[in-house]
Amino acid sequence: MQKTSSHIEVVDLKGSIYPNGTIVRPPAYLKVVRCTVIYQPRTDTGSIGYLSTVIPQNEFNVIRFVNYTDTATQVPPATDNTISNGLQSFVFDRLGVGYMTDNFYVSDGSGNAQFIFIWEGINQSNE
Repeated sequence: MQKTSSHIEVVDLKGSIYPNGTIVRPPAYLKVVRCTVIYQPRTDTGSIGYLSTVIPQNEFNVIRFVNYTDTATQVPPATDNTISNGLQSFVFDRLGVGYMTDNFYVSDGSGNAQFIFIWEGINQSNE
């Protein structure tokens, strides 16, 4: 029977401002079959996170994670901003057909957030 394992990786986005992403690779000791990506902005800050498999990032090759909404109003102030401090996530799943070799690139608009990767796969170490 094959052993499975999980690996949690937190990527702080200080210095990773869009469109210049930081590369994130699957752990070498895992044949990864599922990866849950979570975008977690700092509390009470509005932010946009960007996830792609290529660099440089642009509006056509990223998944955007957003934790705020701007509502246009007709009276001053011109916009009303609502911040949701919840988690935004996306799951990559190979559905039993193989394992991942993808490299990801992550960034955000302000450097005030982090991405969390939960890698799940078949353990390749000898332990």
